Amino acid sequence: MRAPRAAALIAALALGACGGSGSESAQRPGCPSGLILADASAATVFRDGAGRDLTDILAQIRIADLAVDCKIQRQSVTVDLQVAIAAERGPANAAGRQEVGYFVALVDPAGQIRSRQGFSVGFAWPENRLLVGAVEEFEPRIA
Repeated sequence: MRAPRAAALIAALALGACGGSGSESAQRPGCPSGLILADASAATVFRDGAGRDLTDILAQIRIADLAVDCKIQRQSVTVDLQVAIAAERGPANAAGRQEVGYFVALVDPAGQIRSRQGFSVGFAWPENRLLVGAVEEFEPRIA
């Protein structure tokens, strides 16, 4: 049996951008702001096969929040990024575990992606819980 397809979610650091959902804490000059792109912030993971109804759902994943802070050095900026991801267990998930992929992108003021890095996070649900979460922490450096 093949492993289920991983869901793709996105959180972005925008250089010089404003607005969107997510942290507004990094509004100091030179600090990027964090954005959660609405069209790519949630995904449903289905089990393998043709079925796509409620009974085929392994998990529903969404980026719930993100926080951004930064340290400005002379020639670079080190960003403290925390991405909160929520995962709801679906009826097809008998194992109580799910691995999902997401990526963080750095976007310049013109909307062009300067860098993109993929990550993976695993979730495990205790028998009596349907909703769990994780907070992923990163410190990307922007030169």
